[in-house]
Amino acid sequence: MNENQPIKVTATADILAYVPRTLGFQPRESLAIVTLRGTQLALTLRVDLPAESADPVDFAQAVMHYVLADAAADGALMFVYTKEVAEGAKTGTNHFAKPYMAHAQAIETEMERAGLDLRGGWLINTLGWMPFFCEEEGCCILQQHEEIRDSALNAHMVLAGYTLNDDASRSVIDPAFTGSDTAHTKIEEGAYWLNLLDPLDFTDPSISQGRAAWTTALGTVEDSITEDEACELVTYLRNRAIRDRLLADAVDATNDQETYMQILAGRYESTPDWSRVEATQNLLAKILPYTPTEDRAPLFAFLGWLSWQQGSSSIAYAYFEKALGIEPQYRLARLMKELVSRGGLPLAAMNQRTSYGEHKRKNQH
Repeated sequence: MNENQPIKVTATADILAYVPRTLGFQPRESLAIVTLRGTQLALTLRVDLPAESADPVDFAQAVMHYVLADAAADGALMFVYTKEVAEGAKTGTNHFAKPYMAHAQAIETEMERAGLDLRGGWLINTLGWMPFFCEEEGCCILQQHEEIRDSALNAHMVLAGYTLNDDASRSVIDPAFTGSDTAHTKIEEGAYWLNLLDPLDFTDPSISQGRAAWTTALGTVEDSITEDEACELVTYLRNRAIRDRLLADAVDATNDQETYMQILAGRYESTPDWSRVEATQNLLAKILPYTPTEDRAPLFAFLGWLSWQQGSSSIAYAYFEKALGIEPQYRLARLMKELVSRGGLPLAAMNQRTSYGEHKRKNQH
């Protein structure tokens, strides 16, 4: 595909295929919003559906915290994924009744107040899909999921490498441990010699050594890796100062302190080195099989942080939960899980020009 050719949506089934492919998993009991900039698709956002008893206005305002992150948006599309059935539809008193209608209407109202146009909404359940706000027999017809699967855009995104898992947790890589009984000891002994470091002293020998080891490993990411090499790389992640420097290096390896702090805070406005981000994800995937379960929290937190940089909040959240399942007090995972829960996104993900989605679009073939 030509790098300047945008994804074309010509039918409703196309846009319904676009959402899960962009998220990387099939949403369940979820509200998804795709922001629009004119006729251009921009950010894809997903949140859990609330309890039916949840206040619609409170929920709508929480959703708008995500939507308004796209300052360039002038419209949006809404998708409600649920197996719930509205009471009126259950009893037959209102065949057009939709679950979460009050919540959807509250979101529409909040969007109008923000100057955004809600240009469409759809209900997707286990049987099929239909327009969400329809109130006439002719348009409230349940369409089959096969139309989405067979859509031209779905075929295009499959060929372009957009994977699709059953849910966010299935997008989390967690391979079985295949290392030796001494792997944990190797990691522990290596970390013992890494003392408290000044996180801003990038010339410190330990920080320099850790960065060099990871940069070398990234350069051979297509090759095999040994257990000793994997354990050494994990060892550096056990030190907070080195770990944070490696997080920032994945985005921009500059030694400028201000840029370093901006990256960690999600305030980096330039385009991240997306190729290095992908290479780092691939390297972490290669390291995991040699890493005992009790030592995996830093790796899961790293993968979650990279997913967050890419704008994949649901996958990031799943990784942070995975890290906390191993170390409940792992600070990076706790802080990032809270940030993701509040809808926080890095600036690079909120700008179409610098986003990971734009990188993928330009590198499709």
